[in-house]
This record gives sequence, C-alpha cells and structure tokens, in this order.
Amino acid sequence: MLRLLLKLLVYVCGAICCALLMLSGFGPMLITNEPITGYVMLMHVGVAGFFSVCVALFALFSSTRYIFTKPDQLLLRYMLLGNNDSRITASTSSGFWMKICYWLMLIVALPLMLSIALSMFPLFGPEGQETLRYLHIYSAFLMTLMIVCYTFTSMVYQFKRFNS
Repeated sequence: MLRLLLKLLVYVCGAICCALLMLSGFGPMLITNEPITGYVMLMHVGVAGFFSVCVALFALFSSTRYIFTKPDQLLLRYMLLGNNDSRITASTSSGFWMKICYWLMLIVALPLMLSIALSMFPLFGPEGQETLRYLHIYSAFLMTLMIVCYTFTSMVYQFKRFNS
C-alpha cells in the first residue's frame, strides 16, 4: 500500500514538474525568442531538481515492468533486420511501443541532465558551453516527445487491456 502511494506521488509530482519545466523552458523561447532569465530561470532550476529525482524514482519503480520479453525481442529483430518470423503477431506488440518509449525516455534523460550540469563547470570554453546548452534544449525537446509518446501508448495499452 505504501509503495503504491509512493509510486502515485512520484507520477503526479513528475507530471507537474514536467509541465512546469516545459512551460518555463520552451515558453520564453517560443513567445519572445530569447533564453529564459530571472525568476523564470530560478523556477526552472528549482523544479529541475525535483524532476530529476522523480525520473530516477520512476526508473527504479518501473524498470522491471518494461523488460523486453522474448516476443518483444522477436518483434525488434523483425523490425531491425527484416527477419520474417511467423511467431510475431499483432498481440505480441501490445506493450512493445510503451517499452520502447520508456527506455528512450530514460536514455534521453541522461544528456538532458548531464549537459546542463556540465555547462556549470569551467571545463569547456564558451563554444563548448553553447554546444551543451543546445544539447540541453534538443534533449528537452526529445524528452517531451518521448513523454507524450509514452503517455499515448500507455493509454492505448490500457484501452486494449480494458476492452479484451
């Protein structure tokens, strides 16, 4: 019961933090075409810490649910190599895309967090810091896409499970 409440708290806090980060990160760039500054930057940095913790806890709580099974491996091999296997059916791929989105989210989270953390140290010159900033922006965009795709595939998977 406690674990379920903690998972729910992590999901809700992660969703709220994600929405705030998207608004504060992409909002000023889309509206004024300038990078974030001032109080918006302070809020963005403060919320980012909570979001990082939520991503880490989400990975710890959910990773066993998203292990690739043998049918998933067959489907992935079919998609990548084009091997024709009669054991692959439409029902095999029901949770496959949700697993792909989950692992891509976690993979994209690494450059998202590391790029901005590394830019705070004087290890790179001005060009390197600019490159890290752009890496952070593009990683944030990919993370947003992965979160939207994960949410959509999760809803489709739940809908299929409910109707079967």
